[in-house]
Amino acid sequence: MREHKYRAWHKRQKELFEVSAIQFYDPAFVNKPAFVVKKGVSGFNIETYTLDEVELRESTGLKDKNGREIYEGDICLLDGKPYQVYWNDDRWGLQDSQEWDYDNGDYYHGDVIDWKGCEVIGDIYEHPKLLSQE
Repeated sequence: MREHKYRAWHKRQKELFEVSAIQFYDPAFVNKPAFVVKKGVSGFNIETYTLDEVELRESTGLKDKNGREIYEGDICLLDGKPYQVYWNDDRWGLQDSQEWDYDNGDYYHGDVIDWKGCEVIGDIYEHPKLLSQE
């Protein structure tokens, strides 16, 4: 079983950060929504954000050709073309745009991808224009 790791994109602050914890509360008992804890801060300086404030990005558990961990929303270069890493149904895959058409074949499922041949070059939040490279 692999370790579940997350990064989060803060929508308002336009900041990507590592997540050290995700806390879920039962709304029937506690009047506080679920939240994420920003990694690297501790003690009285802890930073938390509600799930409405961030977009969670899960690690695929895979590494690119440079040994860099691959996360959902990363942009990977494969055979000279940029692709977005995504989760669909039961596996990781690559799609060639943010507005993709599943029926048109604008995607590749993880079982046919040479993940060790991919190179992470950015992500859809900080570098969305990388996806439109040709």
